[in-house]
Amino acid sequence: MSDPMAPLDAAYAEVQRAEKLAEEIVNGAWLEFGRAIREARASGVKQADIARHFEREPEHIRRIQEDADVVDGIKPPPARKTRPVAHVTLRDLEAAGFRLTDSPEPSDS
Repeated sequence: MSDPMAPLDAAYAEVQRAEKLAEEIVNGAWLEFGRAIREARASGVKQADIARHFEREPEHIRRIQEDADVVDGIKPPPARKTRPVAHVTLRDLEAAGFRLTDSPEPSDS
């Protein structure tokens, strides 16, 4: 007799795989958007104009570009205890030379 949960387990595993893939696709798209913002700003488009066009706050546009700059090695990661870098996959960070370690973070004592 087969396990009646086996098909459910397989289907749920597929949902989890698809969610992870979708997240990577969305994060990659945000990264490309950040790069496009960087290029537009380098050619003279103002951050405020980009923000207005996309109905976002200028700070949000700045952060999207900053995330791309960090991944591309143009800027260092934000200092500890600041916001995390968003819209970036582990693969992007590893491609940029960042490595995760098992060592704990220093305490604030």
